[in-house]
Amino acid sequence: PPEPIMHIFTASEKYLTHLTMKAVETLLPTESFIRVHRSFIVHSSHIKSMGKKEIEINGQLIPIGENYKSKIKEIEKRNFNNQL
Repeated sequence: PPEPIMHIFTASEKYLTHLTMKAVETLLPTESFIRVHRSFIVHSSHIKSMGKKEIEINGQLIPIGENYKSKIKEIEKRNFNNQL
């Protein structure tokens, strides 16, 4: 069977790769990128708003997976502390 293809979106480009989410996650700097769902890794500085079940980036709503909610809370705390 063909390997799955992942779509990677940047501010200006779209890329296709056969890498897994786990592989991409390990390549990205952890201080900037966060996995918020089994299908989404986002750059934390692009998050415009956060709710209990989704985040907003560039007008697009991205779901927050149950397994990733604790990471989202860490970002919220970090952002709050940086604003003080």
